Amino acid sequence: MSGVATARLSRRKLGGLGVVPAVVPEQAGIVHLGLGSFHRGHQAVYTARALDAGGGPWGIVGVGSRSRRIADALRAQDGLYSVLELGGADA
Repeated sequence: MSGVATARLSRRKLGGLGVVPAVVPEQAGIVHLGLGSFHRGHQAVYTARALDAGGGPWGIVGVGSRSRRIADALRAQDGLYSVLELGGADA
């Protein structure tokens, strides 16, 4: 998709939208080995939902041991990423 500009996520930009991430990195209580798409798209999403429902001022620290690519990309966006969830009419 050359020529398409994409804006990086950041905590500063989210604050201007009135959106606040549920987890602050300084309060992490879970260490997950790996930063792959499955973890970010499923495990981290379910953990965030559980924390939203039941409270708990802690989150996940992801440790990437194979490559710095994902860690560097997440660091450039304050550890934030987006998830697109598709579903039918009952979703």
